[in-house]
Amino acid sequence: MNRFLSFADSRMAAALERLGRQAEALKFFDEITLFTEHDLSAEFTGRMGKYLTPSCRGFGYWSWKPWSIHHVLQDMQEGDRLLYLDAGCHININGAKRFREYVDMLDRDSRGMLVFTNGQPEYKWTKGDILRHFGVSGEDVHVTHTQQIAGGHVFLKKNPVTENLIRDWLHVFYDHLHLADNSPSASPNLPGFVENRYDQSIFSILCKLQGITALDGTETYAEDWEQLSSFPFQDRRDMGIPRTAKKGWLQKCRQLLLPAKKGGLGIRRQACKSERKTFWEDFACRYSVNRQTLALMSGRLLLSTRSRGSWLTEGPRL
Repeated sequence: MNRFLSFADSRMAAALERLGRQAEALKFFDEITLFTEHDLSAEFTGRMGKYLTPSCRGFGYWSWKPWSIHHVLQDMQEGDRLLYLDAGCHININGAKRFREYVDMLDRDSRGMLVFTNGQPEYKWTKGDILRHFGVSGEDVHVTHTQQIAGGHVFLKKNPVTENLIRDWLHVFYDHLHLADNSPSASPNLPGFVENRYDQSIFSILCKLQGITALDGTETYAEDWEQLSSFPFQDRRDMGIPRTAKKGWLQKCRQLLLPAKKGGLGIRRQACKSERKTFWEDFACRYSVNRQTLALMSGRLLLSTRSRGSWLTEGPRL
């Protein structure tokens, strides 16, 4: 049996439904499962409930992702195939030929799993605590200095290797949440470290330690989507947020940033870097705005308020 899976909280229902229709159009899947927060188990919400809110990055640090995959695996038979895609992805029906090649690669793969890289080196986006937890040192350059594996596209067959990997991924959230959140690392980060990538950092290390086959991520993302016209997965991060919601976001930004004499709250323009980052993270999470959209919207706001050189330009740096 071939299964398809995705998850989105209720704010992104339109994107989830759109992806479900695209998966159906591929005419490959016997069953399509689209989870929302209302489908999460009582056990999972009991453990993670206080983090499953729009104000928390990734609606709970993306912990629902390994839970969703693990949950569906329990209902599958050995050898069944499962494709998980983030709800912001698009399935390109014109990439059906390449998709069939993925299926053939998966069936021949000794580990029974295919993933994609994201073009960024691991050491920049995985904090020291994760490396230490999994016994990885800076000398393990085959892990730390290779491209990080993206968590948004997972194609697997049910077998002991994939079951154990997904289970281990989930149990990090249950037993070692500090590895998945944005808390400072107690262990030294590697030189050049930028920020932890939450669930993706953990997933990437697990995949590398298990020798999972990683395909070139340029098959899933590009500046011009026409370049991917023959590939099935397009990581567009299309969250399906209504225009009214984005307009409301812009209005709230304007209210916060405009001087008090112009109807705003007059946050000081020379705010420190930590305050800027907190402000933009809050809005990016609250409205599921990705970096590209955030950069565009902050640029529009910068022009509309005519505040040259204001700290608004720090928006895209999340």
